[in-house]
Amino acid sequence: MRGSGGVIASRDGVQVQADEGEILLEGEQGSFRGGVLITADDARIAGSRGTFNFESERGEFEDATLQVERGEYRARAARIIKDGDSRFRLFDGAISTCDCPERTAGWEIHP
Repeated sequence: MRGSGGVIASRDGVQVQADEGEILLEGEQGSFRGGVLITADDARIAGSRGTFNFESERGEFEDATLQVERGEYRARAARIIKDGDSRFRLFDGAISTCDCPERTAGWEIHP
């Protein structure tokens, strides 16, 4: 199934929004481009493009930001991989608890 001009897909409390997207109904794997935003429970991921599996709730996102409400973590990275419920891997990025404008945080961790 394909869509463009603004797509929204959701399952079990997880919602994906993007300018365009394609979902393989068998396996529930989606590929999204342009203004990708995924919201689930206490996390939010935004990026320029990404893939996401609705069944496993795992995915990969490019030029992405991550917001985790529990702990108030904020991250940005060239690539973010969501490996499970609350496990994320960042590539070429930084993480902080400061909700400050980009690059003005009082402290950051660079993986």
